[in-house]
This record gives sequence, C-alpha cells and structure tokens, in this order.
Amino acid sequence: AMVFALGRSTNDTLQAEIQQEAKIYQDILQANTIDILQTQPLRMLSALMWIEEYCPEAEFILKTDDDVWINVPHFMNFTKKIKSYAIYGHLAEHQKVNRDPAQDHVVVKNQYAPDEFPTFVWSWSYIFGSSV
Repeated sequence: AMVFALGRSTNDTLQAEIQQEAKIYQDILQANTIDILQTQPLRMLSALMWIEEYCPEAEFILKTDDDVWINVPHFMNFTKKIKSYAIYGHLAEHQKVNRDPAQDHVVVKNQYAPDEFPTFVWSWSYIFGSSV
C-alpha cells in the first residue's frame, strides 16, 4: 500500500482538488493541520497512527519525501536482509541546530535548547520495521 501524507492547504481551490483526488484514488492521508514545514512531525505522527490501525500486517514501512526516487527492486531485496526491530536510513551525527530565523528548518531555544541534535536519521527517506 502507498499513501501520501500531507496537511491541509490554506488555498481553498487547492484543498478542493486534494479532496477530489482523495475520493478518486483513496491514497491521501490528510492530517488536520496546515501543511507547513513546522507541522511535519504532526503529519508523520498521523501517518504512523493510520499505519498502526489500518496496516497491522505490514512488516516494513518506508517513509520518503515526494522528491526522492526509490529503487523498488533494491528496496524489496534490502528488506529480506534487515531486522524488523530497527530503523535504517542516513545517519546525521553532531548536527548543529539552526538558530537563524531567516532560514528554513530554524529551531528556537524554547523548542529545543541544546545547540546540537542527538544522532538521528534524515527525514527524506528511511525504513523501519512495524515493530518499531
């Protein structure tokens, strides 16, 4: 199964088009939040809750951005070799927190106080077992 997880649009015309496409293809999971960079964690949480309820038989979950190309045969072969209790992706280590308000991905001190993030997997694409 494949779903597109997104938030709501503030553009009424675009929102109507999204709803029409969702009716036709039934592959859009729309979180009840505005689709902006800062609400990305809420969209992912909504997707995880949906997966837990509607895809309990899924062995692995692939999360990827819409501008990432996935080699499906390689992915399917890779899932035969990995553990279902782990997360796989590109690790970011010793990543400095961006405090510049003029840039994207800015994080203010009251959101996250340390100046460096703990090790994490980049969000553009990662795989994890459903047991995670």
